Amino acid sequence: MALPNVGTSREKTVDKSKEAFMNLNNGYRCDCGPEWTGVNCETDVNECDINDGQGPCDPHNGICRNLPGSYRCWCKIGFELKDDQHGCKDVDECLDNSGRGPCDHICTDMFGSYRCSCRNGNELGADGFSCVDADNCRFNPCENGATCLSGSGNYTCECARGFKGDNCEFAPCSEDYEPPEHGSATCADVSTGGKFCTVTCEAQHDFACRPADGYSCDEAGNWHEVGRSGCAGRLSEDAPWPDCSRTYRQGFPRMKSEVDFYYDGDCQSNIANIIQMFDRLFNTLGGAATSGSGRCNIENINVACGESVRSSTAAKNARSGRGFVVEFDVVAVSTLPPDQITEADQSDLMFLLGDTTYEIEDKINFGEFSMTIDGQRAEGASFAMTSPPVYEADCQDGQMTVIENLSAYCLDCPRGTYMPADNTSCVKCDYQEYQDKEGQSTCKSCPAGTNAVFRGAKDIMDCTAQCIGGEAPCTDCHLVSGSFRCKCAAGWAGSSDGLVCGRDDDMDGFSDVSISCGNETCIIDNCPGVPNPDQPDMDGDGKGDACDEDIDGDGVLNDQDNCPLIPNPDQIDSDGDGVGSMCDNCVSTPNPDQANSDDTEAGDACERALEDVIANLCENLPDGTFHAHPYDCSMYVQCHQAGHDAVFTCPPDTRWSQEELTCASWDQVTCD
Repeated sequence: MALPNVGTSREKTVDKSKEAFMNLNNGYRCDCGPEWTGVNCETDVNECDINDGQGPCDPHNGICRNLPGSYRCWCKIGFELKDDQHGCKDVDECLDNSGRGPCDHICTDMFGSYRCSCRNGNELGADGFSCVDADNCRFNPCENGATCLSGSGNYTCECARGFKGDNCEFAPCSEDYEPPEHGSATCADVSTGGKFCTVTCEAQHDFACRPADGYSCDEAGNWHEVGRSGCAGRLSEDAPWPDCSRTYRQGFPRMKSEVDFYYDGDCQSNIANIIQMFDRLFNTLGGAATSGSGRCNIENINVACGESVRSSTAAKNARSGRGFVVEFDVVAVSTLPPDQITEADQSDLMFLLGDTTYEIEDKINFGEFSMTIDGQRAEGASFAMTSPPVYEADCQDGQMTVIENLSAYCLDCPRGTYMPADNTSCVKCDYQEYQDKEGQSTCKSCPAGTNAVFRGAKDIMDCTAQCIGGEAPCTDCHLVSGSFRCKCAAGWAGSSDGLVCGRDDDMDGFSDVSISCGNETCIIDNCPGVPNPDQPDMDGDGKGDACDEDIDGDGVLNDQDNCPLIPNPDQIDSDGDGVGSMCDNCVSTPNPDQANSDDTEAGDACERALEDVIANLCENLPDGTFHAHPYDCSMYVQCHQAGHDAVFTCPPDTRWSQEELTCASWDQVTCD
C-alpha cells in the first residue's frame, strides 16, 4: 500500500543572507527572493496558498506543505511523485508478489487504490488482504431437499432422486427439449411421475434415421427409447430424437419385361424397325399406361431374333413358330415436380406399373397386341416379367437415398450433418465443424481456436468452446429447462460457464496452460502435474509450494534449508540444533524435536530454562513469568506477573546473555 511520499518531495532552500541589499540616499532596500517577503525579507511566502491550497503541487492528488523558505509536495495514499517532483501518478499496488500485490489471491489495481478478491470458494478476511476457506453451504444454495457438501473452495449438492442442475433446481424430466426440426413432439406426463413423448415430421419431410416408437423419461429423470430405433448414437445430441429434413420423391419404379412375337419375316434385317414399331405399339395402350399424375414409359428396348418358345391361346393358329423376343423396361414416372410428389403418389405409380402389365397381357390374349414389320404381321404371343418391380432414385450430393417397398426418395441430410461421397447415411459434423444448411456433402469449419460443444453443431454460434492444450471435447453440457449448462469436463479446468477449458492433467481445478476467460480470471496451475487445489505459493515466485524446490525463496533448497518456510538466507542457528533461529521455538536451547506440549510460542525446552530464570531472577514476583528480551547483551530482563510488570536489572559490569539465560560478565557474553 502506498504511503505519503515524504521522502520524494520538492523542497527549496533559500539563504536569506544573500538577499540583494541596495544603498539608497535616505536608507536601504532589500530585494527578497521569491520565498520571502517583508522590509527585511523576514516573512516566509506560503507557496501553498495558491490553487486552493495545492500550490504548485498536483491539483487532484497532491498535498502541499509550506516550509520556511520552501515548500514540499507529497501525494495522497495510492499515488507517488512524478519525476518533476510536483505531479502525482497512480501506484500499481498489484505489481509485486507475482501480480498479487498485498493480496492472497487476486489483486485488481484501481486509480489511487486497489482491491483484493478471492478465488471461488474462498472469501476475503477481515484484514481485506487474506483469503479464507468459505463455508460454501452457509447460504443453503442447494434446493429441493438436496444435501450441501462444502469442499475445498467450492460446494456440491447431492440432489434428491431425479432433480438436476448445480443446485438441484430443476425437477425430473424438465429438459424442455426442442421438437425435431420440421417436426413436432407430443409429450404427456405419466402416472409414475415421468414423461412420454412421440415425434413426427411435417409433410414432405422425414427422419434421416428411424426414430424410436416413443421416448420416455422416468421418475429419476433418465430418458429411454421405447421400441426399436434406427439411429445409432442419434444424429442430434441436443435432444433424444433425430431431426426431420426435406424429402424429394423423384424415385420411380422399374420393371424388366419381355414379349414374344410370332413373325415369318426377316427379323435380323428389321431390328431397328421392330424397336420403332414396338415403341409405337406401347404408346397405343389405353388408360392403364397413363393415370392421374403418372404415366408409364418404356426404356432399354432390345430385340432377340429366333424361334418363339412361348405361345398363347390366341396364337395357336399361327402359321409358323419363327419369331422374335422384345426385351424392355417399363418405368412409371410422375408428371409432378419432385418436391410435390407424396408417398401416396409413389404408391399410385407402383399400381400404375401393374395395371400396364395387365393390359399388355390382356391384349396378347385377345390377339390385339400386334404390329406390321416390312409388310408382314408380327403378333404378340406371350408376356413375361423377368424381374420384380423395384424403385430407383437419382439423388444429389448431400442427400441420402431411401428405398422402400412402394416408394423411394432422396432425403436432405439434416443440419449439423453431411453426406460423404462414399457413405450411404448422414454423418454428424465433428467438434471443429458445423453445418447450418440441409443437404450438404461437407461441413464448415468453426472459427479458429473454437469448437462446438457437441458433434453435429447446426450453427456457427454453436462454436463457443475453446479447448486449450488438447483436443475436443473438453466440455460437459446438458440441456436443462431449454438452455445448456456446461462445465469443463474431467481433466479440464477453466471458466465458470464451462466454455473455455485448459488441460488439467492433475485434476486440481487449475489449467496447466495459460487460458483467457473473458471477464473472468483463469489462473494457470502453479504446479502442473501435482494436485494442489489451494495453489499455495509462499515466496510468490509463481511456482507452487507443492513443486517449488525453494518454498521460501531465500536461495536455499528445501532439503538443505534449516527453516524452509521462512526466508533466512544466512541460515543462522544460534543453538546449533539444526532448526534455524528464524523458526526455532526455542532459539537459545537446543531442541531439534521442537516439542511444544502446551502449543504456546515457546517450545518446551525454553519453558524449562525460563523456569530456572524465574526462580533465580524473578523470585520477588511469585508466579511471575519470564519474557526474554529480543536482543542479546541486554542490561535487564523483564518479569511479568498478573496485574503488573517488573524489570530485573543485571548487576554492574554484567549483561544478560540470551545464550546462557543469565546475567554474565562481559567476557562471557558474545554480542552480535
